[in-house]
Amino acid sequence: MRRWAAAAAPLLVTLALSLSAQAQTGESFELWRRFNEVRRANGAPMVAWSSALARAAQRHAEDMASNGFVDIIGSDGSTPRQRIEAAGYGRWQGRQLWTEYVYAGPGGFDEALAFLLSDGARRAGLLDARFREVGIGSAKGGAQTFWTVTLGAQPGVLPVFINDGALLTNNRQVAVQLSQEQAMPMGEGTVIGQVIEVRLSERPDFAGASWQPWEPLLPFTFSPGAGVKTLYVEMRDGAGRLATASATITYDPFGQPNVQPLPPNPAPIEVTPQPMPTQPPPSTPKPTATSAVQPVEPTRPIVLPPTPTPGVVIVVVQLTPTPTPVPTPDPLADFLATPAPRALAQSLNAQSGLPMNVIVPAYIIVQIGMLIVAFVAFIRRR
Repeated sequence: MRRWAAAAAPLLVTLALSLSAQAQTGESFELWRRFNEVRRANGAPMVAWSSALARAAQRHAEDMASNGFVDIIGSDGSTPRQRIEAAGYGRWQGRQLWTEYVYAGPGGFDEALAFLLSDGARRAGLLDARFREVGIGSAKGGAQTFWTVTLGAQPGVLPVFINDGALLTNNRQVAVQLSQEQAMPMGEGTVIGQVIEVRLSERPDFAGASWQPWEPLLPFTFSPGAGVKTLYVEMRDGAGRLATASATITYDPFGQPNVQPLPPNPAPIEVTPQPMPTQPPPSTPKPTATSAVQPVEPTRPIVLPPTPTPGVVIVVVQLTPTPTPVPTPDPLADFLATPAPRALAQSLNAQSGLPMNVIVPAYIIVQIGMLIVAFVAFIRRR
């Protein structure tokens, strides 16, 4: 009995995982993915998801929905800058870089993006290459959804993306998109400025990795073996100051369809101008508005408030992770990564024409059935 249980347990676990494994994507991940699709389609670099900016954006979206107004100033008088600072978002010694837009309407996020992009100043802010992170908040209020989109950049946070932020690859060679320090190109104190060279490795100590010139898109080949792969990137500027970042992706050599990154420079998205959002009820204390804070540069909705903090240098060298969900273990890939089962599965696939995701569960079920028959025969003999 114990021998049977020990032999059957791994197969039962594998079967259960094979039948129930699914990729899990949250709402924040989908909003981040859609926002980056729009940025890339208009020639702007991708941005990472910032949990701090997301907290500030969500707080304001819920405030607007609860109190029935559309404005960048909160019902408590808070400004975007105050909400961002309260959320703990990083800043340079005497500079803070961010912008925020709000919208309310009956539609979804695509409708909000279309409206915001239909205005030249707002469009410039949403696509500004100096920004490297985003947080998006949404809340329901009656028949409307209230949206807040907050973009920012902070010292030393230079995100990297594998295959444009994809969750899965079936090719060990991937395309790595790198960020550049455009918000503070000269750096500040010990904080990195414009990057001139990088090195890529699967090891966090970068043992054996060579420095190479910075490029916006670089190839990298992962080591053999299916599973979650982590890529570490170390960046260096002309003054020798360093920053590091990392990204993960799941490698499944038998994954379908063939996953490929987006082209570097796709055609721009044409946005049809949208009407202003529905006005709030007359009793609300604030008018409907969709705007960014007053820009320092007239053509760009960016705020760089001169609020010095002498003697303070913020050094941030860790990447704020994108909201890529933790991949669910893939027993099919693990099964096929073992030589003997892979050879058997490929042979059955060649003879029957059935796909791997049918052959493997069927094989496992047959094995379980044989174990049950053997167990019953053993019990009867006793």
